[in-house]
Amino acid sequence: VGEWTVASVFEWVNFLLSTMILPSMRHVLGSSFFWLVAVAHSGSSMAKSSLRIVATYLADTNSSRNDISHLNMAGLSVFLSVGTVLGLVIAGHLFAVPTQQMRSRKWLVSKLYLTMIVSCYVLAALAVPSVGHALDDLTLVLQVLALFMLGFGTSVPYYHLPSLVSANFPQHKALFLSLTEGVAYGIAGWLWKIVGRIVAASDDGWAYGWACVALLLILTAVLMVEFLEHFYCRPQQTGPDGGVYETIVFA
Repeated sequence: VGEWTVASVFEWVNFLLSTMILPSMRHVLGSSFFWLVAVAHSGSSMAKSSLRIVATYLADTNSSRNDISHLNMAGLSVFLSVGTVLGLVIAGHLFAVPTQQMRSRKWLVSKLYLTMIVSCYVLAALAVPSVGHALDDLTLVLQVLALFMLGFGTSVPYYHLPSLVSANFPQHKALFLSLTEGVAYGIAGWLWKIVGRIVAASDDGWAYGWACVALLLILTAVLMVEFLEHFYCRPQQTGPDGGVYETIVFA
């Protein structure tokens, strides 16, 4: 009975692999949609995962302040999450309106990506020691505001866009979303390792680190917006606007 039970388990596992898991994996991994979205998703994933290093950034760039402890600096990182929640409430609602045209949704996404990019450059500028000394107490206020805007910009690109594309995989949505997260966070994790080395290399490390995050966001924003333009906006165009082609620059 023991041998029969073991054999039946292996037979059942083989059945699942051959009829469900492997075909789904081949279907998702063989799709250009998946790889485009997964790579483009790495930008917003990196912005989202910055929550883990924000407290260290604030502590390092405000080390001269004696009126706020490192514990309080860590507490200020919550403004990144607050921005994301507010972004989901406001921008997420606008994106999810059923009557919203796809091109209007693309415009919204491009504006949110630009918000993330500008926020990262602001954080980079505020990490320069000479700028911090010149602004003094205003530095921390601007940093918290930039973190809030970074979270706001992350909302729709991170949470809504993968779900939008998953509609192209009606029987494999869960696998598509899981693999997209895996690839995106794999790329983001590798880039955070590079950013960490840059930060540790000099006193201006945080400035260069956030500039690298902004560069990744620029590249992934262009990729994602061009993807939306080509696969979602242009197929819906009719009439005199049928030949219009817009990029993130003109959005």
